[in-house]
Amino acid sequence: MPFTDAEVERYARQLVLKEIGGQGQQALKAARVLIVGAGGLGAPAALYLAASGVGRIGLVDADVVALSNLQRQVLFTTADVGKPKTVSAAGHLAALNPHVEIVSYPVMLTAPLAWRWLGPWSPAPSAAGPARSGCSRAGHATAVWSRRRRRMRRSAPWSELSARWPG
Repeated sequence: MPFTDAEVERYARQLVLKEIGGQGQQALKAARVLIVGAGGLGAPAALYLAASGVGRIGLVDADVVALSNLQRQVLFTTADVGKPKTVSAAGHLAALNPHVEIVSYPVMLTAPLAWRWLGPWSPAPSAAGPARSGCSRAGHATAVWSRRRRRMRRSAPWSELSARWPG
């Protein structure tokens, strides 16, 4: 898919880098990243992914923005307090980069939902924080992308993950 003039101007600094270039920017444009948790880790990750030109970003979080979030969740403003994080984040990310498609899932990610949703998404760093360990204790499947090993690291329940997750 060719870049528009606006995209060429927006991504000019990345396009001239030999490590990214046109081919790398096309790969970013084609990427689909699902971020689970729009808090202290997920919020800045979403900002950087949108700014870099990742083509489609999914946000999963059942929480609302609280005033106490604002000092560490830099994606949100005081005007967002009380609103669902995914809805507020989608608006801010679309304003940052209108070339990126933002999909909002204002729900808690559970194992059944994960297996339905993970298929079309590229692996991304887990931003679920304490919720991830809570899912493990409750017997829900969780998976975290291991950048070093370039594969998914599996956690409880192992039987469900090993049967469904490739690699």
